[in-house]
Amino acid sequence: MKAEELFLAIGEVEASRLARSELTVCKPSGQRDQEEPKMKKKNVSRLLRNLLAAALIVSMLAVTAYAVAGYVIFDSPQEMLSSLFGDQTGYDHKEVTHWTDPEKPGSVYDNPAYDRVPADEEIVASEAAPLVSPVGQSISWQGYTLTVDANLYDQVTKCGVLTYTIENPDGLPHYEVESNGKVWFPDGEILDTNQYGHSYIVQDQSSDTKLTAAYYYQLRDPNCTDLELSFTQWAAKSLTEYTQLLSQTKQRLMQEVSEDEVIAYVKQQLGEKYAELEKNLSKAEIVKSGYESMVYEELKATDGRFECPDKIAIPEKALGEMSSVALAEGNITVSPIAIAVDVAGMENYPSDYVGVVKICFQDGKEYVVKDDNTANYVFAVGATDKDVTFMFNRMIDVNEITSVILDGGLEFPVN
Repeated sequence: MKAEELFLAIGEVEASRLARSELTVCKPSGQRDQEEPKMKKKNVSRLLRNLLAAALIVSMLAVTAYAVAGYVIFDSPQEMLSSLFGDQTGYDHKEVTHWTDPEKPGSVYDNPAYDRVPADEEIVASEAAPLVSPVGQSISWQGYTLTVDANLYDQVTKCGVLTYTIENPDGLPHYEVESNGKVWFPDGEILDTNQYGHSYIVQDQSSDTKLTAAYYYQLRDPNCTDLELSFTQWAAKSLTEYTQLLSQTKQRLMQEVSEDEVIAYVKQQLGEKYAELEKNLSKAEIVKSGYESMVYEELKATDGRFECPDKIAIPEKALGEMSSVALAEGNITVSPIAIAVDVAGMENYPSDYVGVVKICFQDGKEYVVKDDNTANYVFAVGATDKDVTFMFNRMIDVNEITSVILDGGLEFPVN
């Protein structure tokens, strides 16, 4: 399995965790995404676990889902999109913040600001709401129930957003919510997806037993155009009998397999990406995650209870096409929910990466998607530093765009 396939299998490839995986890696030296230095190391360690797990769970799963009647999260597509692209999420505004790295005395780093705005109801109604497809499917496993409610897909940028819930009457594992609403499980992600994306919490509909969230994604897997959702093996980990089995198997493997053999195993699984992880994790942390992965590999071969047999598959389909504009001889494409930029095709581009993206409108207003102090997007992902897609934290009217400004003040007008 190629490293990129591993990344796609776990649905999250952030450059703050792995070089060149997401645009934020291209920030000037000293800038990071997380507000606390410990968060980065924690995320890198979690990513290693998920990468290793992905190498074990990419086999096809049976499609077994049962139908759920009607919309269960929002009452209508209009309400869904007005919420997800509006400024009532509870995580809507933040100024530039600063933090210091205890390992580098005197260091001060900036985290960018972001700002959500009220959803333009006319744009929501005309451009997006008609393209929302009800999914209404659920699967259950190990006490958890995953329900996918509705999905919006933009065929122009291959970006989309769906709403889902994960429920467990006995309670959910501890999850954390970042300052912008991004939600994740530090002890191992529960949701398994095959496409790149991030989950953002729907705060007023979440509780100790139910997580309600929106999954913003891009279809990036060259081998599969479906969006597939299921449970990872971490869902099974919460059960007492499995925890005991994990511990017993790990103790035995630690006696049978040396640390050097574990390192060799991890290198084989991760390929060229191992070198980047080695920069962020200690040998002890890599060995620990390696043993955990070997435990799951053995148990999956002998105990099917660690692999969810079902998934929800959402085929790529376009219910219609959003308006879009192409600029810079096709090197920039903008839809109401995302912008794709490929500066590799531009001569003498002034930067080694895409660090500035601003959209100008006829009324004189400017939408700063990205600059040194701003991050008004839900994700940024690209194959290289110069090929990146930003999915917006708002919805815009592309018919009002006059130009797009990139690094060095380069301005590309709408023809």
